[in-house]
Amino acid sequence: MSEKEEEEAFLSLLSDLSQPSSIPKPPPLLFLSRSKREEKEGEEKPKERCVVRSLLSPRLREKKRKKVSLERERNRHEERKKERKKERFMYEERKRHEAL
Repeated sequence: MSEKEEEEAFLSLLSDLSQPSSIPKPPPLLFLSRSKREEKEGEEKPKERCVVRSLLSPRLREKKRKKVSLERERNRHEERKKERKKERFMYEERKRHEAL
């Protein structure tokens, strides 16, 4: 393809795209569930998460489980700490109001 032919093809493509009706709009897939979206797109994805989990060695699985449990414990601890702080604040407020 010569330069002139390429340029003509490019310009014709540009003129086609400048027409708003020439660009097909995809159907709105945003509000569909994931499985419906994949069905519409025609993609069938295997459940990778299960495959990956089964491929992990027992040692790595145990390490990941321990990490997750430590993270959950840390989160619980932080939540309890916030609760105690809130309760303490409410207690001090009550005492201050009773003293008045």
